[in-house]
Amino acid sequence: MPLWRDVFRPLFDVEPISDGGPFGGQLSVARLGRALVVRCTGERQRFVRSIGHAAATGLDHIVVQAFLQGGAEAQCAGRAVRIDPGDIALLDLGHPTVIETEAFRSVMLLLPRDLIAATLGQGTLHGMVLPARLTMTRLFESHLSTLATVATTMDRLEADAALKSSVLMLERTSALVSDNFPDSLQMMRTTCRLSILDYIDANLSDHRLTPTRLADAFRMSRATLYRLFGKDGGVAALIQNRRLDRCYMEITRPSRGGRVSISEVAYTHGFTSDAHFSRAFRRRFGLSPREARARSRETTAAPVSLPARRDAETLAHWLTSLRRSPAATN
Repeated sequence: MPLWRDVFRPLFDVEPISDGGPFGGQLSVARLGRALVVRCTGERQRFVRSIGHAAATGLDHIVVQAFLQGGAEAQCAGRAVRIDPGDIALLDLGHPTVIETEAFRSVMLLLPRDLIAATLGQGTLHGMVLPARLTMTRLFESHLSTLATVATTMDRLEADAALKSSVLMLERTSALVSDNFPDSLQMMRTTCRLSILDYIDANLSDHRLTPTRLADAFRMSRATLYRLFGKDGGVAALIQNRRLDRCYMEITRPSRGGRVSISEVAYTHGFTSDAHFSRAFRRRFGLSPREARARSRETTAAPVSLPARRDAETLAHWLTSLRRSPAATN
């Protein structure tokens, strides 16, 4: 079975639909922090992700696929979608999908859901198409193409910056076509939300970071602040989750002359009770802080690009590790 087909197995069941035509095509994969960048070409194919497939793989990612050449017809959770050459399609791996492509060339960005939930909320993006006629779509497509070319040459700081830029471009472009962003008022709210998120991230280690402090700093009422982050469970829940993500990074960071204790990491990020921290950590990541640290000791560094060998599990392993660890690695 061709490597091309094997690599895609964690995402879709793939089958050719051309009469006697060649199967598969060319493929390259690079890691970009917590995301993956995939370049691929292929003949006419059918990609199927059933509910059973989604449940079996357990992947919780959003696929951003720019069709540089060729297009596709898709059924996204029962809704018919047409993707034309130059369009960018957004697919949620948590939902059933059937895509029938023409001969195509594309670039895909695979993002863990939590990376975009902070800016786009919890609303579904499944089946959204960013049309080529939009200038922002063309800029985003050019960005993705360049990213696929240079991803393997980036250091960690460059990769983090490039990934943040990618998420921001996705938010801005999808805002132009989503019913959730119907007017300029909503765009202003989104910009405000991003500013607050930047402020939160810059002050996660400050024990005084509270919804009241944010409301004062941005001169808005608590009710307005809550509405901005209502889909995240409220701003207090958002702060805690981002603190937990930062704690995960610190707990699983490779040791350089001795690791900081788990209790110290928790206290530094606003948790005053080890028991409360452990319970919150397990709810978010499905394992205890000690288990996360032990697992990180067993994990070897991920390769920068796809190994040139027949390994159907490589992409599945990468995707799973991206979901498990908020740490950006290159």
